[in-house]
Amino acid sequence: MLELFARSDYPRHSFLNMMSNPVASASFLDFPAVELRTIPQLLHPENPHLTDYERELIEFTNTMHNFIHGGTSVYITCVYHVIEVFDDSPNPDAMGKRLV
Repeated sequence: MLELFARSDYPRHSFLNMMSNPVASASFLDFPAVELRTIPQLLHPENPHLTDYERELIEFTNTMHNFIHGGTSVYITCVYHVIEVFDDSPNPDAMGKRLV
């Protein structure tokens, strides 16, 4: 995922939330409904300490974004490391049951 919502002159609430509490959740409301609890990792393209793999992630996400939306901008990439998976389906056997 690209981090389009934060700039040095325009910090957004999602970015500020990640800085104060580095846990994020994503829910997929299908059946079964799944919640992913993650730790986001922000990769800034100008960080001189990036690994080759991190540079490839930045290049890939920006290439996909620019292909779909046009342009040649390079944005921060956010990698979500999944730490827990829950079944949030609305049935008695699930309802927040931890799967992983």
